[in-house]
Amino acid sequence: MPSPRPDRTPDHRVAAWSVLVILLLVVPLVWSPHRLAVAAPETPNIVVIMLDDLDWPLLEAALPIMPAVQELQARGTTLNQYFVTTPLCCPSRSSLLRGQYAHNHGVLWNRGEPGGSGGFEAFHRLGRESDTAATMLHDAGYRTGLFGKYLNGYPMSMPDDYVPPGWDDWAAHASVDREMFFHDYDLNVNGEIVHFGDGAQDYSTDVLRDFAISFLTSAPADQPVFLMLTPYAPHSPSEPAARHIGTYAGPAVPLSPSYNEDDISDKPLWVRALPKIDDATGADIEAIQTNRLESLMAVNEMVQQVVDTLEDTGRLESTYLLFTSDNGFHYGEHRVPFGKVTPYDESVNVPMIVVGPGIPAGVESEALAANIDLLPTFLGWVGVRPPAFVDGRDLGGILLGATEPTRHQILIEQFEDPGERVKKGGKPGKAKDVSASGTPTAKLSQVALPPFVALRGETFMFAIYQTDEIEYYDLVTDPFALDNRAADLSPEAVAQLTQLTNDLAACSGASCRDLEDQIVEFPLSSP
Repeated sequence: MPSPRPDRTPDHRVAAWSVLVILLLVVPLVWSPHRLAVAAPETPNIVVIMLDDLDWPLLEAALPIMPAVQELQARGTTLNQYFVTTPLCCPSRSSLLRGQYAHNHGVLWNRGEPGGSGGFEAFHRLGRESDTAATMLHDAGYRTGLFGKYLNGYPMSMPDDYVPPGWDDWAAHASVDREMFFHDYDLNVNGEIVHFGDGAQDYSTDVLRDFAISFLTSAPADQPVFLMLTPYAPHSPSEPAARHIGTYAGPAVPLSPSYNEDDISDKPLWVRALPKIDDATGADIEAIQTNRLESLMAVNEMVQQVVDTLEDTGRLESTYLLFTSDNGFHYGEHRVPFGKVTPYDESVNVPMIVVGPGIPAGVESEALAANIDLLPTFLGWVGVRPPAFVDGRDLGGILLGATEPTRHQILIEQFEDPGERVKKGGKPGKAKDVSASGTPTAKLSQVALPPFVALRGETFMFAIYQTDEIEYYDLVTDPFALDNRAADLSPEAVAQLTQLTNDLAACSGASCRDLEDQIVEFPLSSP
């Protein structure tokens, strides 16, 4: 479930963390609903299934048609307050691989250009590929594999057969000159470009699933594996598999109270510039959401077959499996008809389900967590010390319920798009055609907005835009961010929050964790 929820506040964290109160002395314990069992393996397998543009409302609507993901929730822990620190594909994926905020790894946007700060081009040019989750786990003895989307723009100026360091098995989308995600695309398969066509057998989610299953079945039984399985679904054009087109018969994705927000007079100028969503656009949104739901049916099959293969190969009980997304997505919330890159939860609060040795079953955690935490958590499971450049923290003890969270806020940062310079004050972006074969035709505005830095706390969101506008939401009383109460903050509170936000925007390594752990008090000047 997305966070925060009207019926839950951080006070309910106590229930989540009371599942295990035994301090871990030497090795983690394996917990099940029925018993405490044997010690977790020293070298567990790690499997990450990361979708593209999956938001919480869509997943909640899809769960009835995704029983494999429901089973993951039943077997593991759901992190309700898990955030991506820059809500855009390439910066977010770079943060996962490096354990860093974007202002430290330097990949600030999707677009890659020589000497620029976006896409695979920046990640490679800045030397970030020399130290990633892949290289570190490979050096720790893991067999590593990535199947699906790597970083936007890959391989750009590198040779077509380029495979980044640290990856033993590789089948990554390499169609940099055109956005063909589901059919008629190229994969770099271990250094060989392979084209996949328009047939049902070429549907990318299925092709990537088969690569992953082959990887799991062919890896030596005595060698741990690190698998990243990264399909494009439900990213637009959200093309379902042929077998699933027209089969979704469930209800529409429920509309949030923030959908087509009526009173935006308290919002920043970029929101106030957005028109209300008309009936025609609303109908297009609903049709696209249906396609997104149908595209997740193949993902459900993928998840189930990966789990079955882990069981068949004897790896399941020693595997940490994570199900997540690189960012969320707006479909009409706060009048944003189509897009991300906002500080609102629709963009930044994404699903995260973790299953594995010692992870409590059926638990919902309210601990603040972020994509920068995944690398140090992986290394913690393996027993490797994270490099000093890592900004995130090891979530292992929190996931076990053995340690209390100390973090009270996370930095959200969004940078200027070098391809669409935004004038001070913000403006709606150009219309983006998201039509494709099998999907409804629609031109929905991909919103452009001023760069910002924001704090996402346990109970609040505070944002500062390049336009000097600020937002503050009390997410306990206003979970859908409808009432901007920045004007009700005392000058002292604004100064304190601004200082902490700016300090985090300049932090690195351990200083980030220290700043995130600070307790701030900012009483409203009026009730």
